Amino acid sequence: GGEVQVESANQATLSSHESVPEIFTAGCAGHSSSMRISEKGDFILKLSTGQERPRLEELMQTNLRRFIPQYGGTSTVNGEEHVLLQNLLFGAQRPYVMDLKMGTRTFKDSECSSLKPRKDLLDKMLEIDPNEPTEEERRVGITKLRYMTFREKLSSSASMGFRFDGVRAFGPSGPEQDADVFVLQKKDTTKIATREQIQSCLRRYLSGRPDVQAELLARLVELRDALRGSDWFASHDMIGSSLLFV
Repeated sequence: GGEVQVESANQATLSSHESVPEIFTAGCAGHSSSMRISEKGDFILKLSTGQERPRLEELMQTNLRRFIPQYGGTSTVNGEEHVLLQNLLFGAQRPYVMDLKMGTRTFKDSECSSLKPRKDLLDKMLEIDPNEPTEEERRVGITKLRYMTFREKLSSSASMGFRFDGVRAFGPSGPEQDADVFVLQKKDTTKIATREQIQSCLRRYLSGRPDVQAELLARLVELRDALRGSDWFASHDMIGSSLLFV
C-alpha cells in the first residue's frame, strides 16, 4: 500500500478505545483483547510489550517499512502504553483476510523456563491427542515446553515453517453473498498440517482469482529479496511474527 500521513502520538485523536472490529477477530487470529481502535478507524492501538516501540522505530528507517503497517507513535490508555499501527482493513468493504504465523517455532525459551510438570497442560494435551503423553507424563504432568513443542507439531509450523492462524474469504459469487463466506479461526486451524490441507485453504482464500494469486506471489518474492538484503533482519530474531494478507 501507499504511504499514510500520521499525526504525532501526543496529537492523535482517539475514541473511547473501542474493541477491535469483528473482522479482526473472525478474519485473523490477532490478540483482540490487547487491541483498541482509533476514533477514525485508521489506526489500531496495541498494548505494548516494551520491546515493540524501539523495533518499530528502527524498522521505519529501513527498506522493510513498505512491508509493515505504518507506525504512528504511542499513546497511553488507562496508564498503559500502546503502540499505534496502521489499520490495514480501514475503508475496506468485506475484505479477504489471511493470517500466517511464520517460523518453525513460534515461542521463546523464556516463555517455557519452568521445568515444573503441570497437570492442567497434560489435560489440554489429552483433549487433543489421548495417545501422546507417556506413562510417566500421565502420572506427574508435562512441562510448558513439552506442551508448546507438541502444539507446534500439530500444525505445519514444525514441518513447513508457517501455519494458518486465521482466514476469512468468500466463494465464487464474491463478498456480496453471505452464504458464501469462509472463515477459519485459530481453533479451527490448529491441525492444518498436510500439503493437501494447506493447498485447500489457499484455494479457498484465492477463490479462483488468478490475478490476485499472481500479485501475491510477486509481492512475496519482493519481500523475500528485501529480507535477504536487510542488515536489520539478519541481526534480529523474528519469533512469533506473522504475514497478513488483505
